[in-house]
Amino acid sequence: MTLERNQYDDPAIIYEREEGKSCKGCLHERQEFDKKYCDRFMRHGNKCHQYVERNS
Repeated sequence: MTLERNQYDDPAIIYEREEGKSCKGCLHERQEFDKKYCDRFMRHGNKCHQYVERNS
């Protein structure tokens, strides 16, 4: 298995890049049992224009 060209960077940079594409940590993200979904009826997993960061 070969890695994509952008996967040879610093692991911290790769992590930030991948997490930046996801909706993980969004205020509208909910979990029921073992399934995660979006309260805004958007597709879960991809960051959308309604992304709001959760205050911890």
